[in-house]
Amino acid sequence: MQSRRHNITTLNFVVLLAGLALASCSTAFDRNFAQFEASFEEAGIPGAYMSSMDMKTGKELTHTIGYDPSGDQIFRIASMTKTITTVAALQLVDRGVLTLDEPLEPILPGLAEIQILGPNCELISPSEPITLRHLLSHTAGFAYTFDSERHAACGVEMGWNQETPRVFEAGAGFIYGRGVGWAGLVIEEVSGLKLEQYVRENISGPLGLDRTWFDVPEELQAEIVDYGFFAVDSNGSGYKDRFEVFQDRIPLSPSNQYGGGDMFSSPNDFKRFLVMLANEGELDGVRILSSELVEEMFRNHLPAGVTRDLTCIDASLCYPPSLGSSNDLFGLGIALAANSEGSPTRKGYWGGLFNSYFTIDYDRKIVVVYFSQYLPYADPRAYGLYQAFERKVYETNRR
Repeated sequence: MQSRRHNITTLNFVVLLAGLALASCSTAFDRNFAQFEASFEEAGIPGAYMSSMDMKTGKELTHTIGYDPSGDQIFRIASMTKTITTVAALQLVDRGVLTLDEPLEPILPGLAEIQILGPNCELISPSEPITLRHLLSHTAGFAYTFDSERHAACGVEMGWNQETPRVFEAGAGFIYGRGVGWAGLVIEEVSGLKLEQYVRENISGPLGLDRTWFDVPEELQAEIVDYGFFAVDSNGSGYKDRFEVFQDRIPLSPSNQYGGGDMFSSPNDFKRFLVMLANEGELDGVRILSSELVEEMFRNHLPAGVTRDLTCIDASLCYPPSLGSSNDLFGLGIALAANSEGSPTRKGYWGGLFNSYFTIDYDRKIVVVYFSQYLPYADPRAYGLYQAFERKVYETNRR
């Protein structure tokens, strides 16, 4: 854990409008942040890094608590990996190697062997094939330990293997889970490359994301920040307000290159990746994904009447009800905020298990990144700070 702490707010104007005097923060914003900073200090949380870009004006707003203000330190991004893997998979659609709606069992025969766990704990052989669209929109029925009430009720252990059953037929509903991890295996199978190599050659390398890796090179490992957790007391009544650091800041063994959650990245790298998406798949003359498939990411892919409802059932990993409104929807690799009528907007978001979050507003051309590094996920201190910073970004860019 770092001993020095920073409290830095910067506004970097790439485009300056003559005569415009913009304060770095309002009094209310300063007071709100001071309260959050005090709660972070009291709890012993190492800090938070948050930054934004308004692509229409070039304005960047950055605020840090505890972390280096450069934005180059390296964080575990957990499920934010899924958005990168989604782009990787869609590149293969762009190139005509895959389609969104072809059955994937001929590519990965093991998919056909995965049964469905029925409402009475019975195992059912599936009748509907799994497609890439299903995997990238969490409509294939794959779950996680922390959100599958059916697995918990049936006493079925979860694992990354073919024996772990799904919870519904492909295309029948939404449940957050390991589908994008399977998409990573599809990428490896059809490209002939390990996922790390594919991403380096096709996304992170061309974009200059030199701090985005599944397995961080030895020369960069000193830049990996601490991560930790809040311990649960002995009688299970809740979290002690005591932060503990995990001892494996630098991983002891190579990752599994799991496309759903194994990546590391820096705030600068991940923000640049989001700017590429908000810029219709191209950045600085480098085309990563066609604009048509970027727009497909920002279209709702859930079945009619289904919403992005994510419930946490494991208090050691996440606070219920977890991230976002239950009436939101889901595109490909990102959740989509719904408007007051329940229709999807093109404001996307998602997060990572260690309290990292992002926003990508495709229409407003605004991106926001937020990084902390601790469990449980959706901690009110971290998520509240992310929301407060996001509000400030929109207030600033309305002026």
